[in-house]
Amino acid sequence: MAEYLFDNRDTTSGRNFVLTSYLEWMYRSSNFVRFLEYFSTRTGFVADETGFRFPDLTEYDAEYYFTGVRVWVGTQKVTLAEVDFVGQVREACESYCNKHQDQASLVNTLLQKIQDNCRQLELTSKFEMLSRDASKADTSMTDEVIDKLFHDDLIDWGVVLLEVAGMQGIDEGLRPTLVKDFAYHELEEIAIHDPLLEVIVDLAKNSGYSSVDLCEKIEKVCQAKNIDMDKSRRKWLLALLDGMLLDIDSDSMYGLIKIAKFWAAWGWPPGSAALMRHDKKMSSQDYHSSVNYRQVIANHREWLETEIAACR
Repeated sequence: MAEYLFDNRDTTSGRNFVLTSYLEWMYRSSNFVRFLEYFSTRTGFVADETGFRFPDLTEYDAEYYFTGVRVWVGTQKVTLAEVDFVGQVREACESYCNKHQDQASLVNTLLQKIQDNCRQLELTSKFEMLSRDASKADTSMTDEVIDKLFHDDLIDWGVVLLEVAGMQGIDEGLRPTLVKDFAYHELEEIAIHDPLLEVIVDLAKNSGYSSVDLCEKIEKVCQAKNIDMDKSRRKWLLALLDGMLLDIDSDSMYGLIKIAKFWAAWGWPPGSAALMRHDKKMSSQDYHSSVNYRQVIANHREWLETEIAACR
């Protein structure tokens, strides 16, 4: 049995309805994160540290979160079976609406969204495949990304440091020769009296240094060159995004999931949400259409071209 709570919580802005529950899906898969990604993309949830919020419910002066623990919709505590989630939620919502007629419209709207999206759950082998693809380290793709960093003249010592140290989206040590490759590249242009010459020659040799030692040496170079590490991170973001778009799923739903997952991993930086074209007035069917998907990809490619030029 899974416990679901229905409770109303007053806030300074008005009624606050929070939905959190263990769906039946939870009992069929151990990877809850995959479901959240899928569900948020399907419904237009906005993610934060506490859960997922429907932005289009603000017109009702309410919020509704899904975190996988329990349901809040009214004033009564209800215990539900782990099966027939929609049916049990409907019964509880109807019971609540009978006691709170003034809030019936909001609760019914919430319930309809729950029903619509539960019906859309496609827990198929393709969804399992998506999880496997997302969980494995894609060394070849990251290697291609590094090649692109060189090709687009985005490489700098900050970029190299982030690869050696490891960061979101970058597996440490995926190209052991990266430090040598870039050090040799730098030696082609460095002046003979440059105070960094000795350090860069040392990095070009890279004689069995640990990642910690390498980081210390590269950090000294970054400090001496006044490398903007935020800009270096952005270069990685751009290169990784470009690499992902080159290998994007042809299926609009799974492609949108992959793009949304990418931006979520990078904390949804300013401007990223607008690229997803998620208008609260747009139906789920229209949002996941191939036409909208192509436009989302086109938006990203246009944005990438502008951002890459700005980062050179």
